[in-house]
Amino acid sequence: VVTDDQVQRFFAATEAAWQEIEPWANELRDLSERLEGRENPSVSDVLAGVQNVGRFAESRTVLARALEQSRMSSGEFIWTGLSLTRAHTGLSGSGQASGIPAENLALAERYREEIAAISGDSGADRVAILGLAAMWGMADENTWRALGLDTLYGR
Repeated sequence: VVTDDQVQRFFAATEAAWQEIEPWANELRDLSERLEGRENPSVSDVLAGVQNVGRFAESRTVLARALEQSRMSSGEFIWTGLSLTRAHTGLSGSGQASGIPAENLALAERYREEIAAISGDSGADRVAILGLAAMWGMADENTWRALGLDTLYGR
């Protein structure tokens, strides 16, 4: 069951990371739109692409800093985010609320707008933060353990 404290820290970490990553995401989106349908990108477009690859690697540091400020491990962050988005989906009337703790459904109702902003429902790109956390965090054994999947390590 997700606690209100975890929800608050999850949103704080998401927002802190998004504040740094949003300009990069916007630049990457603009670059992608400029390059759409072009066969021969300009040198400046290629350099912009290379710069964004470097920023992608830097996103791990940004995320680590946001998690540290919010006192969350990557495993707790991913678990909380997945639990909230699952509960949010369960509230949508799709009949998928089965197996979701009532406490999580109540939190999803209480934070409906905030969850929509990080789940991609409202067109917001903050869902990228959860995706980055999953990608970077899955390399960490503690993340697997926090998700209850430590048997993948043969222990």
